[in-house]
Amino acid sequence: MIQVIKQENTNKMTIIDLTYPIHEGMFKYPSDPEPQIQITPATETDETVEILDASGFGSGAGYGDTKYSSGNTLLTLRNHLGTHIDAPAHKLQKGKTIDQYNLTQFINPATLIDLTNTDLLERDKREITEKDIKSSLYALHPNTTAIVLYTGFCDEIKVKARENLTPQQKLEFEKTFPYISQNAADFILSKTKKLNLGLRLMGIDSFSFDPSGSNSEVHRAFFKNNTLLLETLVNLDKLKSGLNCSPFLLYSTPLNYQGADAAQTRAYAQV
Repeated sequence: MIQVIKQENTNKMTIIDLTYPIHEGMFKYPSDPEPQIQITPATETDETVEILDASGFGSGAGYGDTKYSSGNTLLTLRNHLGTHIDAPAHKLQKGKTIDQYNLTQFINPATLIDLTNTDLLERDKREITEKDIKSSLYALHPNTTAIVLYTGFCDEIKVKARENLTPQQKLEFEKTFPYISQNAADFILSKTKKLNLGLRLMGIDSFSFDPSGSNSEVHRAFFKNNTLLLETLVNLDKLKSGLNCSPFLLYSTPLNYQGADAAQTRAYAQV
């Protein structure tokens, strides 16, 4: 059963989009292939339709008509591009796939943990430590079933998107994504269990919870707890300013890819 956070005045409700759009040239996990997007726009063509006489021959008269052709978009992309949710099948043999979850898994009272007041992005290894998150976890809202980590990386993505990066510069930036340490992940799981919180979702404004080249220890730790992972969130600066330290309702329903280990989602916050 979902515990919905009550709004004192629904007229003041704010919706904040947390979704990184799919587009060519987007930032992504370094080894992922670039998306291929072929857009065919809808068209309107003015045509003259000839009026036939009773015998089926042209009468020489006609009238104008408009022919409409539908537009479409052909997408070739990995299911981990953009804002997406990882299911256990991503890292666990015989783990559940994204379509095996009830929709309630993706609607959660959530708490934002702000890491932008740390030196995380100045570190050679952008690893989130237990020390970075410890004090915030003691202030979790009692109804929390989702935690979102705001590292500031999504703000860097906005800045880099305005720069004319070469493919090599783009790749080098993508390699700098923050991730969480095994100790920090274990602390989150231990603390939420002590607080009797059913942690259904962890979110982050980064491409992955694990560093490149790892054995995905953090992914597997959360998956074994049946906690799904929401990656590549954006606009967390807007979420932070809109919250004023209060909890929020997080919607992150993924596309229903049958048998898939992950799927893109339109994530947004109700503040």
